[in-house]
Amino acid sequence: MNAIFEMSKAGAIIIALLFLQGCVKTVDLPDNVFKKQVVAVGTPNPDSVLSVRLTYSLRPDTAAVYQGITNAEVSFMEDGVVLGKVSNAPKGVYSFNKRPVAGKRYAIRVNVPGFDEIYAEDSIPQAPRVISSKFASNPNNPNSSPDFELRITNYAFTQTPIWFGIYSTRKVRGVKPGSPTGEVTPDIFYEYISTANLGLLSNSQYLDRFNSFFDGLSGKYSFGDPARVDPVSTTFDPNPVIRYTIVNQIKKEDQVFTYSFAASAGYDRYLKSSIMAYQNRLLDASGALNNPFAEPTPVYSNIKNGLGIWGAYNAKRTVLQ
Repeated sequence: MNAIFEMSKAGAIIIALLFLQGCVKTVDLPDNVFKKQVVAVGTPNPDSVLSVRLTYSLRPDTAAVYQGITNAEVSFMEDGVVLGKVSNAPKGVYSFNKRPVAGKRYAIRVNVPGFDEIYAEDSIPQAPRVISSKFASNPNNPNSSPDFELRITNYAFTQTPIWFGIYSTRKVRGVKPGSPTGEVTPDIFYEYISTANLGLLSNSQYLDRFNSFFDGLSGKYSFGDPARVDPVSTTFDPNPVIRYTIVNQIKKEDQVFTYSFAASAGYDRYLKSSIMAYQNRLLDASGALNNPFAEPTPVYSNIKNGLGIWGAYNAKRTVLQ
């Protein structure tokens, strides 16, 4: 009976796919439907100076490339006081030589000729205090991945959403661009640091499963990069301990580290909505059907009189020995 049910369900899905593909058609958008707007994107954090990139919005049916707005004036503010103004950035990236400080509020006022003044503000959260640990591999299976845990010690005090991922770096030898392909000599090589996401598998109740899928091979959920700590579950345990394993193998020469960051409420909302919008996209990068049941997913914006995000975060990189 179960086999018949599964076959019927599979047949229904196939029929639905064929039906949907037959209903796809091209729709021309009237010119008066699209409204050109200023798009501002900035992520103030203590690891870099204040900066924002300005572009114009594009029609959804165009293949044009976003162009930077070069004739704007941007005022950077800290706790309501103007720090300075920057004008006429060649590539549309406006920066001010000031690193944000945790606990302070930073804002931008942007004036672009022909558009209303746009404004956005956000506060820098406290950095997460985490302890990362790696445990020995299973002695009965030396090829198995080690177990890890991430212990958050100040979640009760920050009360800000936390995201994290686990990565490895290693030295890699490459060939210098433009080097001759005939004779191979030592001087054509150079070394660089390669960083890779190791993939995260976990059944922890402290992780938000919105960007995960169940991996039948491991019996655990596989999470996208980065994973989000669920603020609801941590209400019952203010010092959560998240246990997980990884997908990719680690080599002896690899340096393994976790990268965790506390996100402001606005930046957290933007990240989650943008990931969900990507998951719900109708077509993939090659133009093939990705999700026939996709629904429009709006991406959060906190830019007044414009689009984009001015979202603050505070990060910590923890190396595992």
